[in-house]
Amino acid sequence: MRGYQPMLAVWAETGLILSDEFRDGNVPAMMSPLTSANAAFRALPPTVETFYYRGVITHNILTALKRLALPAEYLSARPKRLRFLFLNLAGRVLHHARTMRLRLATTVERLADIAEAFAILPLRV
Repeated sequence: MRGYQPMLAVWAETGLILSDEFRDGNVPAMMSPLTSANAAFRALPPTVETFYYRGVITHNILTALKRLALPAEYLSARPKRLRFLFLNLAGRVLHHARTMRLRLATTVERLADIAEAFAILPLRV
């Protein structure tokens, strides 16, 4: 059975689809997405001076996070694992007696790792 894999390049601020490519068959993940990305970059108006390829930026940020800020046990972690451990935290905002609290569904150790990572990283707020 053959499947079709769509690849879309979207201008995030406007929601416009700049390029689309449909691949047929069993295509490995991330196989030459540069052709569609280049077509999307060419479709941008000339007033847009800077643009980024988000997949590469995400990889660089996660690599820096692993090497600079996280404990050694996360050095071999894949991006999906890091996303679920640190970026996708389930929580609930509670309003009671004129106070607001955030209840997170995670362990104290993981919260300590996140706090330490943010303290180490040179972030501007």
